[in-house]
Amino acid sequence: GQINGSDARLIDHDDVRRMVDDIDALALMSRGIAHLAMIELERGDKPALIEFLTSMAKVFGSEAGIRAAETGMQVLGGYGYLTEYGLDQTYRDARITAIYEGANGIHTRTLATRGIKSGGAEAFGQLLQDLGASQDSQERWAQAVEYVQRGSATHMAPYFYQVAAQVLVSVLSHHYEAQADTHPDPDRIRRVARHVCVHADAEATKGIFIMNALCA
Repeated sequence: GQINGSDARLIDHDDVRRMVDDIDALALMSRGIAHLAMIELERGDKPALIEFLTSMAKVFGSEAGIRAAETGMQVLGGYGYLTEYGLDQTYRDARITAIYEGANGIHTRTLATRGIKSGGAEAFGQLLQDLGASQDSQERWAQAVEYVQRGSATHMAPYFYQVAAQVLVSVLSHHYEAQADTHPDPDRIRRVARHVCVHADAEATKGIFIMNALCA
């Protein structure tokens, strides 16, 4: 018999569009952080910054892959769990990246300990400035460094990483938006960049709030 229903595409639903934008944003920002790390590695004149960005790229990229796979499953609903669609394998492949090549917890602790002592955090702050980070982002980063030096690095490590990643993502989103016209789909890049910027600033602020509470 005939099936009666809307001819709207899945992507035309607002909630699905939001989730697809989330996936897009995770990919774009992961590439951006990895690209910065590769640039510094090629230059080779800032070893502390290279080490700092390497750990950040590993954690951000692996967590982004996991979240993207989970969100993809949600987009497809029940079909997302079927082997035929391949997302179950994508999720497993992404999930293991948080474990091997140094578990993510080890990398976040490295950022909050060795990253401070080696000068990596200071070099990262200079990178933010060089990239044109907003005054608010630079102040959040300075606060995060101050808090992790005052408190327990073990307890603060996840939130220290959160602030570092989100202030960098915020400045990257502005660069993506500024260069959107060079992309074949500029409207998509602008939409995703603005989506990222709002969420990144909120997540960085949340990280600062938690670090402040842990220092109390």
